[in-house]
Amino acid sequence: MSALWRQPLPQKGLGKGALYWQSLSEESHKRNLTIMTVQEAIAAAERLLPGRAAPEDEEDARWQAVIVISKFIEYAPEAIWPFVLHWGSHEDEDVRAAIATCLLEHLLERHFDLLFPRIETAARSNVWFAKTTALCWKFGQSKDPARAERFDRLCAEIRRRRG
Repeated sequence: MSALWRQPLPQKGLGKGALYWQSLSEESHKRNLTIMTVQEAIAAAERLLPGRAAPEDEEDARWQAVIVISKFIEYAPEAIWPFVLHWGSHEDEDVRAAIATCLLEHLLERHFDLLFPRIETAARSNVWFAKTTALCWKFGQSKDPARAERFDRLCAEIRRRRG
């Protein structure tokens, strides 16, 4: 079952870190209430990773689980960072692509100053994380000229190291 997720909003009374979504199932067209914490979203993804890529014509449950985590980026970057560091350092290219495009580039979009020093350190010390970082595009805060220059410098360093 796939779901079209609407923007999550913190809801009073759901507990710290819980977000509420109304999802619309493509198959049933019924509305479902989903309440989940960032820790539950991460735990669900951890159960699927690294796994295997879905066939080309099928939705990949691993990517969908990572997308659910992305709904928490605005509110829980610190909780998401260890997950990004772990799976962004994995040797599986498809897993790294999901982490880069669904999480890392959007963490940089919203929390550049908080996370970029950690990202630099990880990219300089781990070849797999460097490759993950190099997959990211710039959005939001990372498009700011001074920040973009720092990001571009890191990516150029990564490319030089690859030879």
